[in-house]
Amino acid sequence: MLYAVIKSLYPDARREVSDDSGVGTVRSDIKILSLNTIIEAKCTRTSTNLKKLTEEIEADIVHYSEKCIIFFVYDKWKIIKDKQTYENHFNNVFDGKEIKIIIQQPINL
Repeated sequence: MLYAVIKSLYPDARREVSDDSGVGTVRSDIKILSLNTIIEAKCTRTSTNLKKLTEEIEADIVHYSEKCIIFFVYDKWKIIKDKQTYENHFNNVFDGKEIKIIIQQPINL
């Protein structure tokens, strides 16, 4: 669904684009060529812990060469206890790359 929304706004968006990072091949979930932007969608699982999620995000930041990387994290299992602090940490510039993170957690009514 995320790709369908992005594609309607940016016709040059591509899914699952493989690129050579210099140390191996990386595959981005969505790449918007005109914006030099990567969107990575992540969904937590019962086997995911905060350390593992953080390591995955940090590895993605290092491997992608695009100027902007957006992470969309659906934290289904609410492993991120302090959402605001986690967002503040990653909504930053790392190695000249603008990083944005959007975290969505289910709401229990």
